[in-house]
Amino acid sequence: MLTQTDLKSIDGLFDKKLDTKLRPIKSDIKNISTKVNSIEKEVKKVARGLRKTSDFLDEEHLGFPQPAII
Repeated sequence: MLTQTDLKSIDGLFDKKLDTKLRPIKSDIKNISTKVNSIEKEVKKVARGLRKTSDFLDEEHLGFPQPAII
């Protein structure tokens, strides 16, 4: 039967192996997270710009005729 010390030693070995195996994955996740944050900032900038543009470029400003209501 395994003692508490044996179990702790086995647990420590598993932790070390998992950390070694997961290190590249953690790095990839961090890079992906950084890129997603950058994309979110750009999308917010574009959305703000589109709102300003849509307010500025209405039909009357562009000289489009008003649609006829039937």
